[in-house]
Amino acid sequence: MNTWSPVVYGRTYQVDEWWRALPAVNFASGWLGEAVLAAVAGGNGLVRYPDEPGATAENTPRFILARGTDGTLVGLSCRARALSDELCQDRHGREIYCFTGWFTADPIARDIPELGEFKPRPDSWAAAAYVHYSAPVWRATAVSVQKSVPGEAPWGQPQREFRQHGQADRLQVPAQQAQLYPSVMAAQLWRDGIETPRPFVLVTGWQVARHASLEQITHVCADDITKFTTVDRRLPPAETVPGKVKKRSREKPDRIQADSRLHLNSTRLVREARVAHERAKHQDDQDGSSWPERVVHWLGQLMGGQPEPEPGRWPHKQPQQEQQPRRESPTTAPNPAAANTEAGAGASPEPRTVEIQLPKRQEAAEPFEGLE
Repeated sequence: MNTWSPVVYGRTYQVDEWWRALPAVNFASGWLGEAVLAAVAGGNGLVRYPDEPGATAENTPRFILARGTDGTLVGLSCRARALSDELCQDRHGREIYCFTGWFTADPIARDIPELGEFKPRPDSWAAAAYVHYSAPVWRATAVSVQKSVPGEAPWGQPQREFRQHGQADRLQVPAQQAQLYPSVMAAQLWRDGIETPRPFVLVTGWQVARHASLEQITHVCADDITKFTTVDRRLPPAETVPGKVKKRSREKPDRIQADSRLHLNSTRLVREARVAHERAKHQDDQDGSSWPERVVHWLGQLMGGQPEPEPGRWPHKQPQQEQQPRRESPTTAPNPAAANTEAGAGASPEPRTVEIQLPKRQEAAEPFEGLE
């Protein structure tokens, strides 16, 4: 007979930390943790609210039977109030959802009870495990995941006959597809999953099938599905697979997506900075050959990548020679002849201040596309 370790997920009254118990801490980032989060789905759809005002909301728990290469998981996700009237709200009065299940290292374990025996009740196996690992830290100000203690299955040995191993799997598991079934077929699919040793993730009890994450779930039972349907799975890209970190190249800078709003704004700023640079050159502004060129280069690096400037490329402002202040009568016009005489004597013209105004940042007139 297999040994089963409790798996409990749910926050406490004080702390927004969700993992309460796991067979090992690193299981949270493996397939077991992903399967639990897929069944929980952020608490979405665990309650069905009636159309009639004043009517009582109906709890709609979800049940999971999942197999991996290193074990089997069974459990349920529900509102915590279905398991305990005391450990069901946080300090702000918000209802808490949770997950309670069991894991065994046997990937082909078949000592699993029927689906109907997992219904959440205050006197159920799930309630006992939830209270055992949540009550001691319920009012604590700092909590961490606990290593669950393996033991015998709380449901004992199921009384049913199984087929011999080696026969055809009862539950088909396509490689790149997910299978959607009506809710009325949940009990039959659960029994087929018990006799299927291949890896799969079956989650029943959905109100709406599109709420299920098909990146982890292979078989879905939902109320809005009227007949068997097969859909392509939304597999995650290789760089987002847990355990693999995307390596960022240091040779090429990050690029802004072409034709995006940020790309268009950056292009406009580059164009206007170039105009300001040319204007400053024609007006003999000594600072004009320095900072506008830097702006053009930095924005160019942001948009598409430009090499670093060669040493000494950026000109620096040279100190100006001190000049004696010139006093002129406000009623007397400057003498052109005297100015020409001074220019011929080698005197430099008085520098003029040039004001260059860059365009102000414009707020988006409408939200970005893709946001709901």
